[in-house]
Amino acid sequence: MKETGSGNLTTISHILLLGFGNLKKKWLPLFTGFLAVYIISMDANLLLVVLVVLDPHLQTPMYFFLSSLSCLEIVSTSNISPVMLADLQTGNVMISLGGCLVQLYVFGALATVECFLLAAMSYDQYLAVCCPLHYPSLMDGRVCRQLVVGSWVGRFLFMGIVSLSLIALSFCGPCEIDDYFCDFQPLLELSCTFTSKVQMVTVRFPFPL
Repeated sequence: MKETGSGNLTTISHILLLGFGNLKKKWLPLFTGFLAVYIISMDANLLLVVLVVLDPHLQTPMYFFLSSLSCLEIVSTSNISPVMLADLQTGNVMISLGGCLVQLYVFGALATVECFLLAAMSYDQYLAVCCPLHYPSLMDGRVCRQLVVGSWVGRFLFMGIVSLSLIALSFCGPCEIDDYFCDFQPLLELSCTFTSKVQMVTVRFPFPL
C-alpha cells in the first residue's frame, strides 16, 4: 500500500482474492475436479475448432458460429480458471491491481461477446427457417465474418471505456475481494473516490456482471 496526502487513507497496489473460504479445507478434491473440468473443456472446444477448420462439410454458418463460440470459451475459461486453481492449491491469491483490472476487462468483454454471438446464431437460424430460398445469399461467409468480428471488436472497445473509467478511480481497501476472480461490483466497492461516472457508463451500456 502507499500512503496518500489525506492521512490514514491508503491506496492499494495489490488485491487479495479470498476465493472459496472454508471450502479450502477440502482443496484437493475441489482442485482435482476443477482441473479435470478445465482440461476437458479446453480439449472439447479445441477439437470442435479443429474439426470445423479441417472438414469442408462443417464449413457452414452454423458451425462457423459454433467454432467462434468455442474460441471464446477457451479464452474465457483460461482467463479465470488458472487463478482459481492456484487459489485452491496455495490458499489466498494476491493479484496486482493492474492484473485485476486486466482480468475484469477480458471477462466483461467476453461475457458480452458471447451474448452477441448467441444473437447472431439465433438470427442465422431465423433466416434458415423463415427464408430458406434466400438463405445462401443472406448469410454468406462475408456476413458471418462481419457478425463475428463486429461482436468481438465492438464489445472489447466498449469494455475499454469501462476499464478507463475504473483506472481513473483510486482504490483504498480493504485490499480483499471475497471471490476467486476480480468481479466488477466487488472491485468498485474498494474505490475511495466517487464511482458515479463508472456507474453512468454501465447504465447507458449495460454491464453483464
